[in-house]
Amino acid sequence: MGGVIQSKVKVKAEAKQKTYLVDTLTDHEAGINTMALSDDGAILASGSDDHTVRLWTTTTDRCECVGVLVGHDDYVNCVLIEETYVFSASADKTIRKLNSIEIRRDATVDALLSLQSEPIDFSIR
Repeated sequence: MGGVIQSKVKVKAEAKQKTYLVDTLTDHEAGINTMALSDDGAILASGSDDHTVRLWTTTTDRCECVGVLVGHDDYVNCVLIEETYVFSASADKTIRKLNSIEIRRDATVDALLSLQSEPIDFSIR
């Protein structure tokens, strides 16, 4: 009986030593409020209090920031990836749509990511 108890304790100690963490992404300059994963799982978008949306590749051993979407004047509280578009919503009362981005399976993103995205005008005319 004593051996069984000792082995359980040993197993618990070994389990505490194991780590399941694969990567930590630390490029945002403030808290992260939202994340979205592309349908194919190749791109992760994160929105932050630093007023940016960052796009990360998830297909490599270490996730890398492959683009920073700028243009919001306040924190980003929602992001969505839909096909080749990235939508972001912010406390600045705007929704931005980045148009014509090619998110490829190899996680490369066109140079358009360095451009400021334009807000969508939802005003009724």
